[in-house]
Amino acid sequence: MIDKGRMPNTIISSRVLQMAIALVLLLGTANAFASEHFDHSKTIVFLGNEKIAPIIYNEKGAAKGVVVDIVKELGKNIGYEVEVRAMNWDEAQRMVLLGEADALLQINPNPEREKIY
Repeated sequence: MIDKGRMPNTIISSRVLQMAIALVLLLGTANAFASEHFDHSKTIVFLGNEKIAPIIYNEKGAAKGVVVDIVKELGKNIGYEVEVRAMNWDEAQRMVLLGEADALLQINPNPEREKIY
Protein backbone atom coordinates (compact mmCIF):
# COMPACT_ATOMS: atom_id res chain seq x y z
CA MET A 1 0.00 0.00 0.00
CA ILE A 2 1.27 3.50 -0.86
CA ASP A 3 1.80 5.85 2.04
CA LYS A 4 0.20 9.03 0.66
CA GLY A 5 1.98 11.08 3.31
CA ARG A 6 5.33 10.20 1.72
CA MET A 7 4.43 10.84 -1.93
CA PRO A 8 5.50 14.52 -2.01
CA ASN A 9 8.96 13.54 -0.77
CA THR A 10 9.17 10.97 -3.55
CA ILE A 11 8.24 13.61 -6.11
CA ILE A 12 10.80 16.05 -4.72
CA SER A 13 13.45 13.31 -4.62
CA SER A 14 12.67 12.45 -8.23
CA ARG A 15 13.07 16.08 -9.27
CA VAL A 16 16.33 16.39 -7.35
CA LEU A 17 17.57 13.24 -9.08
CA GLN A 18 16.61 14.68 -12.47
CA MET A 19 18.48 17.90 -11.66
CA ALA A 20 21.53 15.95 -10.50
CA ILE A 21 21.57 13.97 -13.76
CA ALA A 22 21.29 17.19 -15.75
CA LEU A 23 24.13 18.68 -13.71
CA VAL A 24 26.39 15.73 -14.47
CA LEU A 25 25.63 16.02 -18.18
CA LEU A 26 26.22 19.77 -18.15
CA LEU A 27 29.48 19.47 -16.25
CA GLY A 28 30.81 17.18 -18.93
CA THR A 29 30.26 19.67 -21.74
CA ALA A 30 30.28 23.05 -20.02
CA ASN A 31 34.04 23.51 -19.83
CA ALA A 32 34.61 23.23 -23.58
CA PHE A 33 31.68 25.50 -24.37
CA ALA A 34 32.63 28.13 -21.79
CA SER A 35 36.25 28.41 -22.84
CA GLU A 36 35.17 29.42 -26.33
CA HIS A 37 32.30 31.79 -25.61
CA PHE A 38 32.79 33.78 -22.39
CA ASP A 39 35.16 36.25 -20.79
CA HIS A 40 36.75 34.34 -17.89
CA SER A 41 37.65 37.51 -16.01
CA LYS A 42 33.99 38.46 -15.53
CA THR A 43 31.76 37.31 -12.68
CA ILE A 44 28.54 35.84 -14.08
CA VAL A 45 25.50 37.16 -12.20
CA PHE A 46 22.42 34.92 -11.97
CA LEU A 47 19.12 36.14 -10.52
CA GLY A 48 16.23 34.04 -9.30
CA ASN A 49 12.79 34.38 -7.76
CA GLU A 50 13.23 34.36 -3.99
CA LYS A 51 9.77 32.84 -3.50
CA ILE A 52 10.24 29.38 -5.01
CA ALA A 53 11.94 27.40 -2.24
CA PRO A 54 13.51 24.84 -2.27
CA ILE A 55 14.61 25.68 -5.81
CA ILE A 56 15.89 29.16 -4.87
CA TYR A 57 15.20 31.38 -1.88
CA ASN A 58 16.75 34.10 0.24
CA GLU A 59 18.12 33.13 3.65
CA LYS A 60 19.44 36.06 5.69
CA GLY A 61 20.54 37.89 2.55
CA ALA A 62 22.16 34.88 0.86
CA ALA A 63 20.76 32.92 -2.07
CA LYS A 64 20.13 29.28 -1.17
CA GLY A 65 18.50 26.32 -2.88
CA VAL A 66 19.01 23.46 -5.30
CA VAL A 67 19.53 25.61 -8.40
CA VAL A 68 21.97 27.84 -6.48
CA ASP A 69 24.11 24.82 -5.61
CA ILE A 70 24.02 23.64 -9.22
CA VAL A 71 25.04 27.02 -10.66
CA LYS A 72 27.88 27.40 -8.17
CA GLU A 73 29.22 23.93 -9.03
CA LEU A 74 28.99 24.68 -12.74
CA GLY A 75 30.92 27.89 -12.18
CA LYS A 76 33.68 26.03 -10.35
CA ASN A 77 33.83 23.38 -13.07
CA ILE A 78 34.17 25.85 -15.93
CA GLY A 79 36.48 28.23 -14.07
CA TYR A 80 34.15 31.18 -13.54
CA GLU A 81 33.21 33.27 -10.57
CA VAL A 82 29.45 33.23 -10.22
CA GLU A 83 27.16 35.33 -8.10
CA VAL A 84 23.62 34.19 -7.41
CA ARG A 85 20.95 36.47 -5.97
CA ALA A 86 17.48 35.46 -4.82
CA MET A 87 15.23 38.49 -5.16
CA ASN A 88 11.93 39.97 -6.28
CA TRP A 89 11.11 38.33 -9.63
CA ASP A 90 9.98 41.52 -11.41
CA GLU A 91 13.16 43.30 -10.34
CA ALA A 92 15.29 40.35 -11.47
CA GLN A 93 13.74 40.39 -14.94
CA ARG A 94 14.21 44.15 -15.20
CA MET A 95 17.89 43.88 -14.23
CA VAL A 96 18.60 41.23 -16.87
CA LEU A 97 16.83 43.25 -19.56
CA LEU A 98 18.91 46.31 -18.64
CA GLY A 99 22.15 44.32 -18.66
CA GLU A 100 22.69 44.66 -14.91
CA ALA A 101 22.79 40.85 -14.55
CA ASP A 102 23.53 38.00 -16.93
CA ALA A 103 20.80 35.40 -16.53
CA LEU A 104 17.56 34.38 -14.87
CA LEU A 105 17.26 31.09 -13.04
CA GLN A 106 14.21 28.83 -13.20
CA ILE A 107 12.32 30.84 -15.79
CA ASN A 108 9.20 29.20 -17.21
CA PRO A 109 8.14 30.01 -20.77
CA ASN A 110 5.03 31.99 -21.52
CA PRO A 111 3.99 34.00 -24.61
CA GLU A 112 5.19 37.34 -23.16
CA ARG A 113 8.60 35.98 -22.16
CA GLU A 114 9.08 34.25 -25.49
CA LYS A 115 8.88 37.66 -27.19
CA ILE A 116 11.53 39.10 -24.85
CA TYR A 117 13.95 36.24 -24.25
